[in-house]
Amino acid sequence: MRVYAAVIFFCLTVVVKPVAHAGDEQASQEFTVDDIIVQASGEAVDRNVVPREIVEAGRFTNQGEALTQVPGVSVVRRGASATEPVIRGLGWERVTTQVDGLPLYGACPARMDPPITYVRSYAPEEIQVIKGLASVSLGPMGTGGRIVIDTDYARDPDDPAGLAGWFKLGGETNRNGVAGEAGVKGGNRWLDIKGTVEALGYSDYTSGNGTVVPANQEEYSAALSAGIRPKENHRWSNTLNYVREDDIDYPALPMDMDATDYLLYTTGYRIKPERGSLEQMDFSFGLQSIDHLMSNREKPNRGILEAETPSESNTFSGSAKSTFNMASGINLNAGADFYHLNRDATRTRRIVMSGMTFNDRIWPDVTQWDLGGYAEVQAQLADDLDLRVGGRIDFVSSDAGAADAPSLMMKTVREQYVNFYGADAADVTQEEVVGSGNIVLSWQPMARVATHIGGGIATRPAGVTERFYAFAPAPGGFLVGNPTLDPEKKIELEWGIDFNYPRVEASLSLFHNWVQDYILQTEIDRFDVNGDGVEDVVRGFSNVDARLYGAELSLRLRAGEHWSFPVTASFVRGRNSTDDRNLPEIPPLEGTVAARFDAGDEFPWYAQAGGRFVDRQDRIDETFPENETAGFATFHLRGGITLHRVIKIEMGVENLFDKEYNEHLTREAFFTQGDLVQGGEVPAPGRTLYASLRFDF
Repeated sequence: MRVYAAVIFFCLTVVVKPVAHAGDEQASQEFTVDDIIVQASGEAVDRNVVPREIVEAGRFTNQGEALTQVPGVSVVRRGASATEPVIRGLGWERVTTQVDGLPLYGACPARMDPPITYVRSYAPEEIQVIKGLASVSLGPMGTGGRIVIDTDYARDPDDPAGLAGWFKLGGETNRNGVAGEAGVKGGNRWLDIKGTVEALGYSDYTSGNGTVVPANQEEYSAALSAGIRPKENHRWSNTLNYVREDDIDYPALPMDMDATDYLLYTTGYRIKPERGSLEQMDFSFGLQSIDHLMSNREKPNRGILEAETPSESNTFSGSAKSTFNMASGINLNAGADFYHLNRDATRTRRIVMSGMTFNDRIWPDVTQWDLGGYAEVQAQLADDLDLRVGGRIDFVSSDAGAADAPSLMMKTVREQYVNFYGADAADVTQEEVVGSGNIVLSWQPMARVATHIGGGIATRPAGVTERFYAFAPAPGGFLVGNPTLDPEKKIELEWGIDFNYPRVEASLSLFHNWVQDYILQTEIDRFDVNGDGVEDVVRGFSNVDARLYGAELSLRLRAGEHWSFPVTASFVRGRNSTDDRNLPEIPPLEGTVAARFDAGDEFPWYAQAGGRFVDRQDRIDETFPENETAGFATFHLRGGITLHRVIKIEMGVENLFDKEYNEHLTREAFFTQGDLVQGGEVPAPGRTLYASLRFDF
């Protein structure tokens, strides 16, 4: 009997009749649920989804961990803090992550560094998680949702001139971790400026039953944001972010990270004309550069094989867009954007006994660029009825510049593509034209109730890893990309409703997606690659048709002035329609329930007790491969206090009862190492105490 499923089902079926009270203030359009602001997806781009307060508590090392608090968002983990978002069952590079308009891409072929992990807790001024029906103005469409991060610090020009600063120190017991940051921000009517530095260090953690999991992590970072207003209604923005990472453990991978340098710069110019139909013009440009080094120097096979992989990822992008007031209640957004991505990685392997050295291309100098244009209309059809409709077209070119470099088995990279996918795979220059669009209708029948319904098509060309990964060893055997892949095409439908009453705040979303030519990583062959008499699994990529559907609920019940009871639940199912089996890496049904006491503004402190309930996941794709995972429940205690408006203290206990469990999307151990067994599950941390102190001056 699935006890946790029953608990979550109860959360989903709670029915509360909202009652309006005379004299209530106008309801806000934002719905706060357990520190998360939840909105209808048709308007999510205008709202802050993950407030700063949730990451300032010291519970998370990066924004990827913070996003796990959003219903419908899960993460794949290959290391303790290596969180790769999965939105509504769709992950990998289907989820677009962008900072100040620049799309981000990691530099590790094994996905050690999902781009969201480079976003520090202090960096964002605003984050939105758009689960579906994203505006076409945000850039090329991903089929798995979008994470939009704004790091530009912009003050109200009428605010008093000056500078303010802060210092923050936090830590936790299980990983013996300490993190500290300091920064200043301020400006005057013509200048906005913010600067921050951070350092953190963590070590291995222990699971509920005492299993020690390698989890070392050292990071240093700095960020600078400067906005200049050269004249009225003009603003020039600049942001610079740098992250250095050292000695990070990845128990689910054959290597660990030795060092990574991440550098990002964005600049933009905004003009708001004072007359005419042109309301606003925006121009932006951005650069991202990542140098990444990984090796097996701390892995148990080091005495047999010495392996090292330097890799790099470089991106630049730009955009120009305009907003026009076409008529009363009708706006037109139109523009163009582009990005250029280059990735290169070569692994060096040295056989210790013989001294023989081999160089394996992993990303064979791969390039992808995209040039797109779009138009979108937003119209107020009536006082309570709004329409958004838009479309875009993208021209995409992908190429592998080192396809004729040597590969395994005395073949070139190109010959390996042909060996596994046929003669058409010899062409490593692919050019595609793809289109996307959607329509969202929003209706507010009452002041405190809003609903939306929408549909659309999102098209995503294959990423460079899916298309061009050179035949090489990888977790689970060997992996090879497929240059002949067709673009993914997702048809999506979504309906949602939001309530905001004094005693009840709630948001419910239902979605159904059909994906034509879903790009599936799967087994494509088995044979003895190494000549050691052992049959090896060769994995590749193929197009199949798929279907995903599910729901998300966020609910907060208020009892009196101080008590509230937040509840969340999320559910998704994914099916490979072509092969009539489950899709891989689909998160299980889960929900959260908590009770929270807020003392009020005069002496602001809060206390919260809650639990997370996760169902077992037996709907798996054994060919991926992945294993069934058991359900579990964990509980927490959290609290905080603000003193004299300048000192903020927060502390808590996660996994209160020291439960032994593992997340379904955490990948299995690659080696037998310490307490971990090759192919076995990597357990989550046991009981963890954390605390943080922030001082503003």
